[in-house]
Amino acid sequence: MPYNPKAYNPPEMDRSYLYRYFWAGAVCCALTCANFFLRYDGILPAWIMGGAIGGVLASSINGRADDYFRSLCAVGHKWAMAVLAAYLFAMFIAQSSDLGVSPGQVAFAGASAADMTAKTAILFDGYMLALCLSVAFYAGYIFQWARDHFGASEEE
Repeated sequence: MPYNPKAYNPPEMDRSYLYRYFWAGAVCCALTCANFFLRYDGILPAWIMGGAIGGVLASSINGRADDYFRSLCAVGHKWAMAVLAAYLFAMFIAQSSDLGVSPGQVAFAGASAADMTAKTAILFDGYMLALCLSVAFYAGYIFQWARDHFGASEEE
């Protein structure tokens, strides 16, 4: 990318804060995923989930970030959208082949949620979808960061 002298150049403190906050959010996301299976209840998991949410939110509202941080976030967002597309395709298959009923059908049409198996019921779990999307975002960001730091050669 060519150098643009009129581009916003945030101070080092702002840049380092965003990067540190991202890594804290990634750790919180991993802990939230572990808690999905452990089912620990209390205020601490809620705070940890807030940290994971904050990292994703900071990636979307990054007006005071440099272009490198934005490019890393863009890769994370692409990965999250790819997971969302795969999820929606799985939902399409489940709905079109009558493998499960959506929460809307249960709430408004009186369909029975008891008819679903556990495998199809998890497809309709919004919390699981949110965890998958946040994991995909953080994985995409970390993949691109690792590729830039460890995979790029000096000649590029």
